[in-house]
Amino acid sequence: MKASVVICTYNRKEALRVTLQALKYLRYPEFEVVVVLGPCTDGSEEMLATYLPDIKLAHCDITNLSKARNIGIAQASGDIVAFLDDDGIPEPDWLDKLVRGYRRPDVGGVGGFIRNHTGLLFQAQVVVCDRYGDNQGFPSPETAQAIHRPGTRRYFSLTGCNSSFRRSVLEEIGGFDEEYAYFLDETDVCLRVVEAGYDLEMAGAAQVLHKYAASHLRNAERLPTSLYYPARSKAYFCMKFALPGDEAAARQRVASYQAETSGDMRTLHLAGKIDAATRDRLIQELEKGVVDGMEDAGQHPEGQHTLARYRPSTSLPFKPFPAILQPGERLRLALISREYLDGAVGGIAVWTRLVAEGLARRGHEVSVITRVAEGQDPTVDVVNNVWVHRISAPTFTTQANPPLPDLPDDIRAGCYAVYNEALRIAAHRGLDLISFPIWDLEGLACATSGQFKTVMSLHTTYGLALPHKPEWQRNATIRSTLVDKMIAAERLVLRSGVPLLANSHSVLADIRSCYGLATAGATVVPHGLGDAGPGSAPAIAPGQLNVLYVGRFEYRKGIDLLLEAIPGLAAARPELTFTLVGENRPVAGEKDYKGEFESRHADAPWLDRVRFTGPMSAEALQQAYQACDIFVAPSRYESFGLIFVEASVFAKTVIGPDVGGVKEIITDGQNGLLFTPGDAQALGAVLKRAIEDAPLRASLSRAARRRYETDYTADLMVERLEAYYRERMRAAT
Repeated sequence: MKASVVICTYNRKEALRVTLQALKYLRYPEFEVVVVLGPCTDGSEEMLATYLPDIKLAHCDITNLSKARNIGIAQASGDIVAFLDDDGIPEPDWLDKLVRGYRRPDVGGVGGFIRNHTGLLFQAQVVVCDRYGDNQGFPSPETAQAIHRPGTRRYFSLTGCNSSFRRSVLEEIGGFDEEYAYFLDETDVCLRVVEAGYDLEMAGAAQVLHKYAASHLRNAERLPTSLYYPARSKAYFCMKFALPGDEAAARQRVASYQAETSGDMRTLHLAGKIDAATRDRLIQELEKGVVDGMEDAGQHPEGQHTLARYRPSTSLPFKPFPAILQPGERLRLALISREYLDGAVGGIAVWTRLVAEGLARRGHEVSVITRVAEGQDPTVDVVNNVWVHRISAPTFTTQANPPLPDLPDDIRAGCYAVYNEALRIAAHRGLDLISFPIWDLEGLACATSGQFKTVMSLHTTYGLALPHKPEWQRNATIRSTLVDKMIAAERLVLRSGVPLLANSHSVLADIRSCYGLATAGATVVPHGLGDAGPGSAPAIAPGQLNVLYVGRFEYRKGIDLLLEAIPGLAAARPELTFTLVGENRPVAGEKDYKGEFESRHADAPWLDRVRFTGPMSAEALQQAYQACDIFVAPSRYESFGLIFVEASVFAKTVIGPDVGGVKEIITDGQNGLLFTPGDAQALGAVLKRAIEDAPLRASLSRAARRRYETDYTADLMVERLEAYYRERMRAAT
C-alpha cells in the first residue's frame, strides 16, 4: 500500500525542517509527503521551497487544523493517510509499523505510541475516549478494552501527532469536522470511523518523538496562551456525540470541564507560572469558548464536513519522497563517546560528532550513546539527523552479565549502562555495528556479549598515558584501583580479536610496544575535520604576533614546557602575545600551572601579553584560531593530534612534538615544525625560528592548508570509514 504523510504547519519553521529531514530516513518504500502551510510569517514557505519538487505543498488561509488536514487529505494520493505533527520525529520504521496494521480490510485507522520531549517517557500509548472526549491512558490495547461498534462509549483515540487512516474511509465520512479549529479533531474522526462500522488498531512499535514546540496556543513550557479553541471544541464534542437521553449528562460534563480548567488556571497563577491578568484572560476565553461550542453543536448537529470542496478536478499523481539511501544500503550504526556536543572539545568527542553527522548526511541510520550532563536527566534526541542517547553515569552496579574483567566500579557500571542502552536501540531500531573507543573501554560489555558486531577505535590508552601522568605514578591508590586495572583490561581486549580501527600508524606501533602485542589486521583511517574556512586572518593588532595554545593544563599536554619557554621569548619580542586556551583545574598530584606562572612572573613587564582564557565555546575557539599566527601544542604524547589538523584548517604555522601521530601530520620544515618531545629548550628554539622568519611562516601555513585539503578533510575521513564499516559488517557476517 502507498502512504501519504500529511504535515500541517503554522510558524514552526525550524521544527518542521527537523521533521522533514527525519522523513528521509524512513524505511517504508512507497510514501509521499504533503505539507499544508498555514498563514505563516516565519519564513516557512521559503524553507519549504528548498524541498520542492519532492513534496506536495498546499496552503490553508486560516489557523484551523481540521481545515488544514482536509486540504492535506485532498492532496494525498496514497492508500493510507498518516498524520504527523510539525514537531514530531518518527522512528525509521514508523511508517512500516503503521501500515502493517491494515492487514484486515475492516481496519479504518491505525495509531502509534508517542514519546515526549525526553525521548524516553511516553506522552501517549493507548488512549481510550468516551463520548464526551474524556480520555484514559493504557499501556497496551489489551488492557484498554475498547469496543469498536456503533454507539460505543469506549474507543481508541488516535493522537494526531501519530495517527493514520485509510484515505477511502476518510472520504467516506467526509474528512475532519471544521468546527474543530484545534483539539479533539482527531478524536471526532476516530469516533465517526467507528460509527461507520470500521475498526481501529494500535501499533505500539510505530513510535514518534514529540518535541513540544511552542505554538500560538501554548508556550515552550507547555503553558496555555489561549483557551478559546480547546474550550469550544470540548463543549461542541460533548453535545455532538451525546447519545439519546444523555444530553443532560453532556451539559454537566461541560460544566465540570469549565470548573476544572478554571481551577487549573488559578493553580498556575498561585504557582507563579502565569500572572493575574493572564489568568483572568484565560478564564474569560474558557467561558466564551464553552458558550460558542454549545451554540455550534445546536446549529451544526452533523458537523461541517467539507472535504469534498478541496478535491482537485483531476486526481493528483503519487509523488514518491526520495530517501538519501535505500534501506538495504544503510548502515545501522551506534557510536559510543563519553562526551558528545554541548561544547565538548576532546578528541574522541569531536571525532565521534564528525563521523556520526557525516555518516547521517550520507543516509545511514546513526545512533550515539553518550553521558548526560551532570545534574540532567537521561534523554533521547535527534541532533543533525543523529539519534543521541544520553544515559546516566552510574558509579556502581550489581549487574554481572555479560562477564567483564576486573574493572574500577564506575568504569564497570558505565560499560553495563552502555550495553543496556545498546540492547534497547537494537530491539527498537536495529543495529548492524557498534564502534567504541579504547579509552575507558565503554563498549566492552557490548564486545564481550557476543550479541553485537563491534569495532574498537584506538586512541591514547591508559598504558600509553601512564609515562606522562606523574599524578598516577606517585599515587599508589590510583595505580592499584584504576590505572593497573585498566591497563590489564586494555591488554585483554587487544588480545581478544576485536577489530581495531587506528587513527595513525604510530599509535599502532606504540600499542604494540607498550602491550607486547601484534596488531595485524588493524586498519588505519586518519581523523579529519570539517572546513571552517581557508585563509589566515590578520594578527591580533598590526605589528603584533600571536602564539596560540589549546589544551588542558596538564603535564601530558606539555603546558609546563611552553610556560618555561615563554619568558625568554616574551622579554625579547615586545610584539609577541601568547593566548593559552584550556582548563586550569589541577588534579591530585598536578601543579597549578597558571597560578605558579603568574606568581613567579608577577612583576614581569610582559605578563599582560600572556593571556589565560580558560575553556572556550566552539565559536570562540574558531575565532582564536583565526586570530593566531603560530599554533603550538607541546604534548608529550598524542596518538593522533587532531588539534594540529584544526590549526591547519585555518592555514596556521603549526608546531608540535616529534612523537606519536603528530609526526604523520607534520612533515618537519614542510607544513610545520617539530621539536624533541619533553625538551623546553628545543621548543623555545623552534618557536624562536618561526617567530623571526615571516617567509617561513607563510610557506608553512600554505602547506598546512594544502595538507589538510588533501589528507584530513571530514568528508574524506567519513568516506573511508563508511567503506571500513561496510567491510567489517561483511567480515562479521
